[in-house]
Amino acid sequence: MRQRNNLIGNKLLSIVFLAVIYLFGCLQQKTFSLPDEFQWFSGGARGRLHGKGHYVFWPIYFCISYNVDKFWQKIKLSWFERRAVVDVEPFIAIVTRPNSNIETGCSLFIKLFLLSPDKKIAPYVRLGSGLVYMSQHTREQATQFNFIDTLGLGIKIGKIKDSAVSLEYRFRHLSNCSIKKPNEGIDSHLVLLGVSRKF
Repeated sequence: MRQRNNLIGNKLLSIVFLAVIYLFGCLQQKTFSLPDEFQWFSGGARGRLHGKGHYVFWPIYFCISYNVDKFWQKIKLSWFERRAVVDVEPFIAIVTRPNSNIETGCSLFIKLFLLSPDKKIAPYVRLGSGLVYMSQHTREQATQFNFIDTLGLGIKIGKIKDSAVSLEYRFRHLSNCSIKKPNEGIDSHLVLLGVSRKF
């Protein structure tokens, strides 16, 4: 029970931490900042289920990026200015295997550009957590509401009239933090193509 509570606490803490970074940045500016960029991502994903083969889904992500430079300035981490942003990402996915179902949810991310995001080719990493509802019943998960942790590696290419294209790989772990057994988790690999528009 104690271990389960610690796991739940860690998941919620990571989500709250990302939210605090954004809110703190807004308070430093004495206003809630408008999004800096909108992105659409879509592609394919596949995970493995015990006894049922592959878990295949086709997600659509709507990613909203926020500038939190004031936060980095306040804690004296100027290297992160303009390189690290907070992304809010609601999504929906069509599941085609093992049965036709849907997923929907939302994640919070820190996205860190390894080079200046103004360059024509800008690699980045992203790390985040969120919540997901899946209509699919699986042997792995006793619950349909679950947590998701995601690690992503991507590259942003080109800028034409404030627009760009991104190619991204993500590893996603889905589990319910042992709220209810079974909780074996579902690991998935995603390949996504995105289009962004900066404002």
